[in-house]
Amino acid sequence: MVVTMLIGMWTSRIVLNALGFTDQGLYNVVGGVVGFSSLITASISGSITRFITYEIGRGNITKINIAVQNAVSVQWFLAAIVLIIGETLGLWFINTQLVIPEGRLFAVNCVYQFSIANIVIVLLSSAPNALIVAYERMNVFAFVSMATAVGSFCISLIIAHCSFDRLIFYSFLLSFQSLIVRIFYYIYIKKTFPELRLKFGFDRQIFKPIFAFAGWNAIGTSSSILRTSGTSVLLNIFGGPMANTINGIANQINALATILVNDFTTAYSPQITKRYAAGEYHSLITFTHQCAKISYSLIASIAIPVLFNMEPLLILWLKKIPPGTCIFGQLIIIYSLIDGLCRPLICAKSATGDIRNYQIIVGGILVLTLPLTYIFLKMGLPLYFSYVSMVITAVGAFIARMVMLKNSIPYWSSFAFIKKIVLRCLLATLVCLIVPAILQQTMPTNTYSILAQFGIGVMWCAGSLFLIAMNQHEQKFVIELLRKLKSKIFRQ
Repeated sequence: MVVTMLIGMWTSRIVLNALGFTDQGLYNVVGGVVGFSSLITASISGSITRFITYEIGRGNITKINIAVQNAVSVQWFLAAIVLIIGETLGLWFINTQLVIPEGRLFAVNCVYQFSIANIVIVLLSSAPNALIVAYERMNVFAFVSMATAVGSFCISLIIAHCSFDRLIFYSFLLSFQSLIVRIFYYIYIKKTFPELRLKFGFDRQIFKPIFAFAGWNAIGTSSSILRTSGTSVLLNIFGGPMANTINGIANQINALATILVNDFTTAYSPQITKRYAAGEYHSLITFTHQCAKISYSLIASIAIPVLFNMEPLLILWLKKIPPGTCIFGQLIIIYSLIDGLCRPLICAKSATGDIRNYQIIVGGILVLTLPLTYIFLKMGLPLYFSYVSMVITAVGAFIARMVMLKNSIPYWSSFAFIKKIVLRCLLATLVCLIVPAILQQTMPTNTYSILAQFGIGVMWCAGSLFLIAMNQHEQKFVIELLRKLKSKIFRQ
């Protein structure tokens, strides 16, 4: 994943220079609009993963097969809904509401169609992806991530040297790459799990709870997508395509800061569900605490040094950046730190299956980002206040998630989570700030100095979080993970 992150950084630089600020902004905002339709994709994928993992935890192969077959039926049904919404309401919004430079409407429509196709491809792969996650075949995800990163890098080189419309060709190549990845997943499932049948099926006892879970999960998923995509649309309305370029760069910073956590979350999520299915509640709570600290530490170790050297690192990375990008990047890092603590709580709540009230309350809090952003921008405040509203609602959602676990998981204590996790992470964070702040004030700003500051900052933050945030049991847990990683590397 570290290699993937480095390849991704170089790819982003080439793409930005190849497309330019305007086309990059157009690509970001169109992708944001498509995000409205993708809430169905995310909802059904989460539902399938939860039900399959739950049955694996109970050791019921028959119900796993039934769940998979019902999931195949559901995903085809929902693919039709996505196409209908995308080709009517979505198409109208793209052509009538967005701020698009003269002469680029045709290109934007092409990007939109490729993006809709990509959503359908991902949706139709929900069941295979859910099986890979549920059976914890993380080596497959690592392989695909590496291959995708290399493929994206090759795509960036191609568009940097092509003579026709780069925005259209870039969108087409990304969609084609997505299709190749999904075909690989299908082949892998058929060869690795021959006892499972990826065919249509209908069983009322399985179909109904999957669909109901997806419906309530859609509220939470849509709130997150509405927040991200809606912010992108508002920035387009108030700031034009250039604001979307800045927003896109900030989202790439967030993706890079959380790349390790994303794969870590994929790895531990099935373990949380299986512990709940087996009724191992004390083990579940302890494991959730561990995952929260490690998730936060993985983000903070990278994010805090970046926070102090945002502008020179962005220039070193992208060579040229739009004015105002730095403050966006710093705010998205603060949001990422909050998100790191939230992820294990989200997995724990999803494992219970009781998500109706949770999604209504948390989803409602997250959606408040949009009216807050609109009010801030309408008042004439700077565009980065869209991210201020995102941080405010993220804090509110974190509190709600933590409190609502009490009635779902026996022996859960929000006070214990605050005392053992939140306060210790905050104390470690305060210590982490010391060395990067000193280095920023005392060292020059040339390339080698910036890289040295970043490297020293990462080591200082990682050490501080390890020694202060984690207890002895968690330190042993991390050391054991590192030993296993070292063993795998040398064995290979």
